[in-house]
Amino acid sequence: MRVRFIALALVVALVVVAWLGAWFAGASYIRTAYDDLRSEIADEGGELTCGRLDISGLPFRFDLFCHDLTLKLEDITAKLPLLEATVRVYAPTHILAFANGPLTVEDAFTGTRREADWELLEASARTNWAALANISLVAKSITLKDTLVGEKTLWTVDGLEAHLLDDPQAHNRTTGTAQWSLYAIMNGTNVSDLDINAADFRLEADLPGMPDDLRNFDPDTIVSNWIAPNPPINLHVFEGKDATTSFSLTGNLGLEEGGTWQGDFDLASNGLDKRLDPFVVPAMRQILLGDPASNGDGLYRAYSIRHSVLFAGNVPLTVLPALP
Repeated sequence: MRVRFIALALVVALVVVAWLGAWFAGASYIRTAYDDLRSEIADEGGELTCGRLDISGLPFRFDLFCHDLTLKLEDITAKLPLLEATVRVYAPTHILAFANGPLTVEDAFTGTRREADWELLEASARTNWAALANISLVAKSITLKDTLVGEKTLWTVDGLEAHLLDDPQAHNRTTGTAQWSLYAIMNGTNVSDLDINAADFRLEADLPGMPDDLRNFDPDTIVSNWIAPNPPINLHVFEGKDATTSFSLTGNLGLEEGGTWQGDFDLASNGLDKRLDPFVVPAMRQILLGDPASNGDGLYRAYSIRHSVLFAGNVPLTVLPALP
């Protein structure tokens, strides 16, 4: 019995030592990845710094705390008091992130300074190892201010929720492509300069032609996957409404050979013409928003994009830049 007990104790000790060794190796990997990211940003002329970088959570989690985060890219400088991320050792493909505000953003070129704050801001990302499973963002009580001279509230949002999900039924093993579905809602939106009060917005769209292996993520490949006759981006709905105004936009957007855009959209609105009255002359409002809908409820306008030219009805509005 004594020999068996000693053997069991040795096994337990070896497991504990191996586990601790793996944890410290993981912590070292995180620090190395942080240093590599800093070097990559520095090579591009930017700067990324954490005033203090802490890693804790032994033995079952990796908890990363970046205090006083500063990111500089060209003329833009962003600062955040605390960014936190956590990964469970036994579920390494699932990461949770949290941020404490306020986030300040300064533009040295234009001289603008903005500050965003929130009650809650958290994100999560999960993969099925090489394939995306979902990315989510949830925020509550968001406030954006102009702080260049004093403080001016630009807009507030009661709640924001966004999800990017893989659609298993649209997976194509032959081409190695997946379809990601985007869903987002924003509630209680107030923009004083535009007289928007307690507005709600919703967005639903499908993004085809995405890589089914994230290691193969390449913007050029994704662009080629959007060229007809491949499936286009499908906008199921982008809608917004407040007490006096509503709109709904649906349609699809794809590419032709040569990288020019093509697509068709339908815009239905009610009260949006009055909202645009101070900014747009009547003739242009009629071109943009169309005529009374056949059901007598608001206005309707069909939009189309052909060879990157955007048409409102039969009237060309602008040319969209082609993709290389």
